[in-house]
Amino acid sequence: MINFKKYPNCTRISIPNAIQTKSNIRNGFCNMNNLKRLYIAENAFANDQYIGGWGDGLCMNCYNLIGKAWCGKNTTSMSNAYKNCHNLVKAVCGDNVTTMDCTYDGCSNLRIPVCGPNVTNMNYTYSDCTNLTIAVCGENVDYLHGTYYGCTSITTAVCGEKVTDFAAAYSGCTNLTKAVCGNNVVWWPEAYKGCTNLTTAVCGPKANNMTNVYYDCINLTGEAACGPNVTTMTNAYKDCHNLTTAACGDNVVDMYFAYRNCYNLTSAACGPNVDRMWCSYHNCISLTMPACSNSVTNMIGTYSGCTNLTTAIFGPNVNIIGSDSNFFSFSVRDLGTYGNCYNVRGNTYLYTNDIKEVRYCFGGRNTMNILNIYVPASSTTLNSCLKTNELSLIGANITWTNDSTNNRYYNTSANIYIYPVSNVEQAKIDNGD
Repeated sequence: MINFKKYPNCTRISIPNAIQTKSNIRNGFCNMNNLKRLYIAENAFANDQYIGGWGDGLCMNCYNLIGKAWCGKNTTSMSNAYKNCHNLVKAVCGDNVTTMDCTYDGCSNLRIPVCGPNVTNMNYTYSDCTNLTIAVCGENVDYLHGTYYGCTSITTAVCGEKVTDFAAAYSGCTNLTKAVCGNNVVWWPEAYKGCTNLTTAVCGPKANNMTNVYYDCINLTGEAACGPNVTTMTNAYKDCHNLTTAACGDNVVDMYFAYRNCYNLTSAACGPNVDRMWCSYHNCISLTMPACSNSVTNMIGTYSGCTNLTTAIFGPNVNIIGSDSNFFSFSVRDLGTYGNCYNVRGNTYLYTNDIKEVRYCFGGRNTMNILNIYVPASSTTLNSCLKTNELSLIGANITWTNDSTNNRYYNTSANIYIYPVSNVEQAKIDNGD
């Protein structure tokens, strides 16, 4: 075949049926920026299975190509074939195509997507096709990773029944109003990240990783969703300001920043297997009751900034409630478990013996209210709670008075009373809490 790339100023190419060759046309016109029209007859290159490949494709970066794309009747791979063909207006996909990864990525003037019956791979097929208004997904598609990423005009999402990889599928699709998640989806981090007009959340029964799935979906309302197989919720609903009810599945282990800045949440959730709750409800200013399951160990910053909380609770296995040297790059106010919880008061209980860091755990509290803290006697936890420098419970210098008559330590300015007891759980029962 002629090496058309030797003619960079060529604007129109026509290849008739008479052209038959065993040469691979996979990237035959790649990077021909001046090419506007490409006509390839139906039977030309009829036996060529590849018009795309790893890193390049038939017309990749032909920015000025207009009209309709081409796909041979025996083509199986269209990887990158028309990537960044900004002016292409009509997509095609042959019946034998199985791979469409990045095929039309960056084709900002495409209006209607297509997907052949045998396609299994649609990774980033139509990403950044900003003029697409609808989405398609073939019945055999398995990989929908980033397929419609940044397609800001799409209003309705689809997901085929065989899809397992749904990660970033509709990330940045700001006009979507309803989410979907197929029954076989397993992997879907960032699936709807930044979809600012979504109003309802969903989660498929096999989905296992919700990292950033609904991050910055500021118009989600009502209840969050979390499926039975989810293990990680890192940033899952971060900045979803209008959610009112949290969810946490039975198999969730990580809740890092899961509901941070969800200002309208009124109830918290914590599954039975959650271990890490780092800043999971930070700045959820409408929360009135915290949650903490028996399996939780890490509560750094969990409820910091939750100004309407009045009660502080800790699970029986919690051993991290303040920052250590690994977290000094973060604000102190973000790290104390109940930092800046202005209204926290009454009795709270620290069960474990080995809590080493408590910095700002109760900093920013209204000192007009009494806070009683029950801790194991003769323990690392007690020593940590009696720190007097910037690593103290209030994140600043403080002095403690040893009131041996009442078996307590106190600071009247902070209005905090620390009670060392032999059995914290029994103390809770004795107090009727």
